[in-house]
Amino acid sequence: MVHWVALWATALDEVVQEARPHDADAFVAYLSWFLPRTRTQVQHVPAKPPTETAPVTQTYPRARDVNYDRTIDLIADLDRQLMYGIDNFPVMNLVQQRSLLTRVKDGCRRFLSGVTYRGRHEDVVHPP
Repeated sequence: MVHWVALWATALDEVVQEARPHDADAFVAYLSWFLPRTRTQVQHVPAKPPTETAPVTQTYPRARDVNYDRTIDLIADLDRQLMYGIDNFPVMNLVQQRSLLTRVKDGCRRFLSGVTYRGRHEDVVHPP
C-alpha cells in the first residue's frame, strides 16, 4: 500500500509538459479518427413509414409458443415428481426410487429438447 501512496505523492512531478505548438492538421486528423468511434450515427426516419398488408398465407409460427408451453408443463411435472421423491425417498424401495429417477431423467431430456429448439423448421412441434 505504501508503494501506491508514494506513486500518488510523486504524480505531479512526472507530468509531461509538451511544448510543441498546436497543429490544426493534427487536430483534424485526430477528430477524423475520434468522432466515428465515439459518436452515434444519426439517420433520417420517414414521417410516415411505408406499410403493407400481410398476405393470408403469411401466418405467425406457433410452434415455438406451443413448445414453450409444453416445456413449462414439463418443468411443473418435474417439480411435482421431485418434491414427492424428496419427501418420500427414504421410505421408497429400490424399484420405486429407480422408477422416479427414470421419469425425472426422461422429463429432463424432453425439457432440453423443448428448450434447445432453434426454429430450424418453423412447423415442428415437439411431442408432449
